[in-house]
Amino acid sequence: MSNAQRPLNLRSIALTAFLPTLLFSVGEGAIIPLIPLVANDLGATLAIAGVIAAMVMLGELVGDIPSGWVVSRIGERNSMIWASVITIGAVIICLTAPNPLVLGLGIFLIGIATAVFALARHAFMTSYVPLVYRARALSTLGGVFRAGWFVGPFLSAALIHLTGSTQAAFWVFIVCCVLAVAMLVILPDPTRDLDASERAVPERAAPERAAPERAVPDQAVPERAAPEQAVPDQAIPEPPVPEQAVPEQAVPERAVPDQAVPERGAPEQAVPEGPASASRADVTPPGAAETDAAALAARGLFQTIRAHRGVLVRLGTGAALVGAMRASRTVMLPLWAVSIGISAPDTALIIGIAGGIDFVLFYASGQIMDRFGRIWSAVPSMIGLGVGHVALAFTHDLPSNVGWFIGIAMFLSLANGIGSGLLMTLGADLAPQRYPAPFLGAWRFTADFGSAAAPLGLAGITALASLSIASGIVGVFGLFGAVLLSRYIPRFAPHRPRSLL
Repeated sequence: MSNAQRPLNLRSIALTAFLPTLLFSVGEGAIIPLIPLVANDLGATLAIAGVIAAMVMLGELVGDIPSGWVVSRIGERNSMIWASVITIGAVIICLTAPNPLVLGLGIFLIGIATAVFALARHAFMTSYVPLVYRARALSTLGGVFRAGWFVGPFLSAALIHLTGSTQAAFWVFIVCCVLAVAMLVILPDPTRDLDASERAVPERAAPERAAPERAVPDQAVPERAAPEQAVPDQAIPEPPVPEQAVPEQAVPERAVPDQAVPERGAPEQAVPEGPASASRADVTPPGAAETDAAALAARGLFQTIRAHRGVLVRLGTGAALVGAMRASRTVMLPLWAVSIGISAPDTALIIGIAGGIDFVLFYASGQIMDRFGRIWSAVPSMIGLGVGHVALAFTHDLPSNVGWFIGIAMFLSLANGIGSGLLMTLGADLAPQRYPAPFLGAWRFTADFGSAAAPLGLAGITALASLSIASGIVGVFGLFGAVLLSRYIPRFAPHRPRSLL
């Protein structure tokens, strides 16, 4: 059964993919807005606090390098389990950090684990969800992530209020990761059912193609086989050696060379009812499919980038700018709050409320992408993020700067929510259907490069000039990203995306 024909089991997805993602995201949302504040409490300057906050994105960028290989080798669920375990250790380092350097190390490790966790859930959704539901399912996944970022800051604010320590918020992440691991261990793995259904395709096709060959050893009179071999228009002529019918996996491979028809015609005759985009892997024997999977898993990140450099340079640059704008918003708002004197609990509450606006728009984003095309979500989102950053640059020294900060934070969340699930959907559109992890790793690496570069650029510009100038420059890049996406999304990922492989 093809991906497009496979029925969607929302319950299995909700329990196995959405619930652990929600828990992991609640933990992330609890600590990410507070990283600059924790760094400031440990003695870091505003620019150094920005660098430490950027360690999350830098860790994700580094984690993208092995993540495709890891997910291909140990599977999606095991990858999420081990990523959660590594995150627990990294959060303990942050919790006990005596200085900004150790804090930055712990944040960097969290970023690496986050990259593996994110790719695992993305690869699972790409393989499991039919194309007709893809944007809505991946937007829902993005909405689950945003729900965590909505809930997490409120938990942090309550814990800081009770304990008086900003670092106490890291305990929320530890508890969430423990619960996520428990859920992944206890719940059944739907990818096993997916693998079984994929293996069943060649097993069902093989007897149909092998049926005429099994008739050869059962016939006692050889004259009946000769006329059948003499018919040139027979779909699958009987081979002269009966032993070829014994191993079912070898039947399709040996039957093709005996025909006078060219080899490329064999799969079309064997599966005439398949979709036009079906690959030869859909009728490959199980042993050959495992060999193909191993070959794809062995492909390194940079080899994959080289193989797909056309789309990754063009559309990938737009994706990198999307990641840059989102990361800038994540880092800019806490830094701005520190700069204008907002307290840690109030900062967490403001960002939490903004996260609620971001969260409620996730399904609308999926509906827009599925009904009208990916471009109608991407371009308005990037325009909004760019305009919001530019507007924020002019409010720092105003008498009502706190009110402007709150209003622009809500506007940025509105713009970001319109693009919920955008990068995951574009990556799923472009990735190969059966083994998407290597390409998705390269795609995420491209987007995360922008996510890592933006906070570092913010810190550098802030150290050389000011936070306001940094915000304005980032906003201009956001508007440029809208232009790139409007040009290349129709080319590489139109409303009915075509496969690049």
